[in-house]
Amino acid sequence: MRQLLSYEERSCSNHDLRTPLTVLKGYDELLQAGEDSQVRSVAVTMGKHIARMERYVDSMSQLQRLEDRQPEYQRISLSELLTQIEENANIICRENDKKICLRNQAVSGHFRLDGMFLSQVCGNLVANAARYADTQVTLILEERDGGLALTVADDGPGFDGKMLREAWNPYVTGEERREEHFGLGLYICRLLSERHGGWLKVENGASGAKVTAFFKNGPLGANGAGKTTLMRLLCALQRPTEGRILLDGKNIEKLGEGYRGLLGYLPQGFGYYPDFRAIDFLRYIAALKGLEGKAGERRAWELLEEVGLSCEARHRIKTFSGGMKQRLGIGQAMLNDPRILILDEPTTGLDPKERVRFRNLISAFSKGRIVILSTHIVSDVEFIAERILVMKSGQIVHCGRPGEIISEIQGQVWECAVPAGHADRYVAELNVSNLRNERDGRTVLRVIAGERPMGNARLVELGGWFFCGRSVQNLKKYRRSIYCHLPK
Repeated sequence: MRQLLSYEERSCSNHDLRTPLTVLKGYDELLQAGEDSQVRSVAVTMGKHIARMERYVDSMSQLQRLEDRQPEYQRISLSELLTQIEENANIICRENDKKICLRNQAVSGHFRLDGMFLSQVCGNLVANAARYADTQVTLILEERDGGLALTVADDGPGFDGKMLREAWNPYVTGEERREEHFGLGLYICRLLSERHGGWLKVENGASGAKVTAFFKNGPLGANGAGKTTLMRLLCALQRPTEGRILLDGKNIEKLGEGYRGLLGYLPQGFGYYPDFRAIDFLRYIAALKGLEGKAGERRAWELLEEVGLSCEARHRIKTFSGGMKQRLGIGQAMLNDPRILILDEPTTGLDPKERVRFRNLISAFSKGRIVILSTHIVSDVEFIAERILVMKSGQIVHCGRPGEIISEIQGQVWECAVPAGHADRYVAELNVSNLRNERDGRTVLRVIAGERPMGNARLVELGGWFFCGRSVQNLKKYRRSIYCHLPK
C-alpha cells in the first residue's frame, strides 16, 4: 500500500487495527514463552513486526489529529523559542550520540506563530537528521519573506535520487532502517508548514541532507471574520439566517440551477483524488458539470495550458506541489466558463513565487466576469482588486477602492522608535498595528492615533496598503443584502 489513505479510511483503519494487534501481541507473548526454540525464534521476529504495526497505527492516529488542527497564532518571544528548540534538539542528539550546532540569524524579537506546529516540525527534522548524521546536526533559524525559516542539516550521506523523489511518501523507509517509516515525519512537517502558510524544501547541502521548513508570520488580517461563510452563502451552499443575495435584482434562491450554472468555485481545501492524473481529474469534473465527450476534453486541455500545467497533464495529482494543486483547482473552477468566479483563500500555503503567479492567473481570468476572492493577506489583493470589502465579526466595516479605504486613515498613522525592552509596554498602551526590530536594539512601532502618540513619532504617508485587525468571532448572522451585477 503506497498511496496515502483518506481521512475517513485512516480513522476506520486505526480503530479496526488496534484490537487485532492487541490479540496478536498476546498470542505472540505466549509463543515466546514456549519450549520450542524454533517457535520462539519465529515469535520474536513476529513480535518485531507487531511492534512496527503498533507504531504505524499510532503515527496514523497522530497524523489524523494534526489534520484536524488549525494554527493558533500567538506572539512568541524569539529568545524563549530558541531556548526551547535548543533544549529539545540537545536531548534528541544526545540520544543518538551526535553534536548539535545552533545558529540564530533572525533579528526580530517576536513572531506570531503556532508554537506547537513549530516544535513538532523541529523535533521531527532534528530526529531524522540525528539518525543519519555522521557526527553533527546543524540547526539554523533565519527571517525571510515575512516569516521564520528553520533549516536542519546533517553531515551524513545525504538523500539519494529515489529518496529526494519519494521523501513526502509517508510509507517510504530509509535504506538502513527499513523498520521505520522515514517519510511520515517529512509528510507531517510539510502538512504543518503548509497549514501555517509556509512550505517545506528537501535537498542535499554541501555535506549531507538539508531540510528547510518555512512558517509564515501570523496573519495581518483577522481569521474568523466570516470570509468563508460569506463565500459559502454566495455559492448557495449555506442559507443566510437573515437578509438575501440578489443577482441582477433576482434572489439567488429562486434562480436555482440557473444561478449555479454561472458559478465557478474554489474552496479553501478543494477535494481531489490523489491517484488521478491532472487531465483525468479535469475530464471527470467536466463530466459532472455537463461537459462531456470532445467538448469536455478540449476545455480540459485548454485550461491546463492556461494554468501552466500542460506538461504535467499526465502526472498524478499526489506528486504536485501546493501551488500546482491550487492552479489545478482554479482550472476546475473555470471548466464551465463561469460568469462569477469565487475563490476562498486561494493563496494559503503557497511560496512567494507561486503567490505572484497565482495572482497573475486570477487577474487574467477576471476579464468579462465577476471575481470574488477572500484572503487575510493584504498583498494578495492590493494590486489586482478593483473593490475591497473589509469584514470584522461578520459585518462589512469598509467597502471601496484600495485608495478610498487607505484615505480614511491618512494623517493618523505614525512611526516611532522605542527601546526593544519597552516595546511590549507600548503595544499594550497604544493602538499598534505593526512593529519591526532593528539591529541597533530599537523597535519601530506603527501606531494609529488621531494625534502624535509620543515626541519622536513621525507621520507616515500611506502610498500602499496598511492594515490593522484583531481576532474576531465567526459569522453568526449576515444582516445585509448582497447585490451583484454581471458585466455586460
